[in-house]
Amino acid sequence: MEFAYPKIRFQKICPVDEAETEADKIFLNGLCQLDFKKLQRPFWDILSSHQCDQLGKSYIFCIIDQKTQECVEYFTNNFGFNPHRLFISWTKKTFFGESFCIQAPTGFGKTTFGTVIAQMKKGRVCFIVPTKFLAEQIYEKLSSMKPSKKIVYLSRKTEITDLKKDSILIITTAFLHKNFPSLPKNFDLVFIDDADSLVRNPKNIDKVLNLIGYTSDDIQSEWERLKRQKNTLEWNKQKPPKGQVIVSSATLTPKTKRLLLFKSLLGFEIAESQTHLRNIVDTFIERNDYINQIVKLIKTLGKG
Repeated sequence: MEFAYPKIRFQKICPVDEAETEADKIFLNGLCQLDFKKLQRPFWDILSSHQCDQLGKSYIFCIIDQKTQECVEYFTNNFGFNPHRLFISWTKKTFFGESFCIQAPTGFGKTTFGTVIAQMKKGRVCFIVPTKFLAEQIYEKLSSMKPSKKIVYLSRKTEITDLKKDSILIITTAFLHKNFPSLPKNFDLVFIDDADSLVRNPKNIDKVLNLIGYTSDDIQSEWERLKRQKNTLEWNKQKPPKGQVIVSSATLTPKTKRLLLFKSLLGFEIAESQTHLRNIVDTFIERNDYINQIVKLIKTLGKG
């Protein structure tokens, strides 16, 4: 039985020029009729071939998809197997320039993701870990990856002055505390692995923000604004983020309100880790009068 697409037109639905078009055109080709005639191929074929210049409004999504694919290939070449879907999701968020928190159990590949993204993201990266033992492991792992950026780890006869425009600095939380004045303040990305110990100290929040370019005056001004807001905390979108922060942990227990600065300046928050189980069943209904069935289901299920 051939599926009959609903006779519905959507406004601004075409991914190339935001034109209005029918649902069946989008289902079949991913494009409005005019763009399909011009490009002669479905949207997803053009996207998968990374001919991004043809995709108009979706250009940036195509570039992100291309960078993500390069990251996946780099992962596979270095580790001998394909990454899981969470890795791909985290990678896309990174290349979109988002700061975010990864909360996942041990064994999900959070640290491996951090090492790959540190190598693949252009610019300076600061990789912060809680202990010297972990710093040694990260150094060995990054050094074994090919091709590799310049890696600076002060226990291996390298100096802060060795940091180039496109390089990685590995430090511990203790090193951040003791040697903060000597660290550069223009990192493009700070990746914090096993972040529990770092985020417990409110002064460390300020230090991390300093590392991506925020001055102490910037931070204090934003903190005063937050105190005035009280119950209406929002991301301050009027001030684009100066850099990017990715926080990784299996069991985060935030205990300082200073973490609110991450939400207001960078658009993400660190919440206490929780585990939930959900009972989900995938079902479908074969009917010809699907519109009436959809209306009935919406009325029965309510808001969701």
